[in-house]
Amino acid sequence: MTQDLHQPAPTIPPKYSSKNDPAVVLRGADDWLFLHNDGNKSVEQYVGDVGLSAADLARWDEYFRSLISLRASLGFKAVQLFAPAKESVYEDFYPHRARRAAVRPIDALLERVPPELPVLYPVDLLRPMEGRPHTYDKGDSHWNAVGGAVAAVAALQMVGCDLPDPLSLGHWEAERFGDLDSKVEASPLGKRIFPPKHRRTVVKTFDSQCENHGMVMVYANAGAPERSLLLLGDSFANSIQLLLAPCFSRIVRVHRHSLDPGILEMERPDYVLCVMAERFIIRPPPSPEVYDMRGLMRRKFSEMPAEELERVRAEYAAALNGPERRWAEFLAPALP
Repeated sequence: MTQDLHQPAPTIPPKYSSKNDPAVVLRGADDWLFLHNDGNKSVEQYVGDVGLSAADLARWDEYFRSLISLRASLGFKAVQLFAPAKESVYEDFYPHRARRAAVRPIDALLERVPPELPVLYPVDLLRPMEGRPHTYDKGDSHWNAVGGAVAAVAALQMVGCDLPDPLSLGHWEAERFGDLDSKVEASPLGKRIFPPKHRRTVVKTFDSQCENHGMVMVYANAGAPERSLLLLGDSFANSIQLLLAPCFSRIVRVHRHSLDPGILEMERPDYVLCVMAERFIIRPPPSPEVYDMRGLMRRKFSEMPAEELERVRAEYAAALNGPERRWAEFLAPALP
């Protein structure tokens, strides 16, 4: 079930080009676009109209304690990376910059972090710098390959992981729609910056066949240093998995914020990098004691068309005879 990842340049995703919802896009100076009216209330967080309740902060305290406890019992090195919102980094272009709250949710959360837990909120590292490409693109709400590289390398260096200069990881540019300009523009707002194509030594050895939450992808690289990384997080982690693939012999990417003791026990990674977008912090991750990834996947599989589900069954059956048998066995009970 291995897959060569030396793929041609991606085309514009149909799910972007078919959308037209200007209500969720905020146009700033010089045509820089930002999220608006999103479910996480990005604008309201920035101006201080939405905050973290005492219950939210207590749940974050529990999450931090769980990460510290799992780290101690399983022996991995862990770092929590909060991906700054685009408006936090490119404030000069943001329409609401004059209304910026003195204490935003991210500020309140950072004050709660236990001193023994490495946490990075790299807003200063990502701000515009002369001689360096932008770290976010005009038409997308996420950091680009440059931003992802700068943030990921800085985060892992906090726990002693030796990585190359982030800009040496490479990138390429192309005119492609992002998640914002696709909703309001007839053509992309300039070029976007993407991670480099994988080397031939990098292969994808497992795919859970789920998009977004429930997605698991495993990458192996025989030509990389012998060390493993478990990468947990949302869509801000997508570019990181591609950038760091040449730097680890094994990367397991799980699209989820929650800590799953079963996965940590099974993988026994050397490093764990948890990535969460700033706008998501108002929804603290659930406790590891109640989190059930297979239950979530069971619901997603139950909604699949019959033909698609049969294809997934065939993929899992093949994986049972491949290098990622343990992952197939771990997730197969989710199949209806």
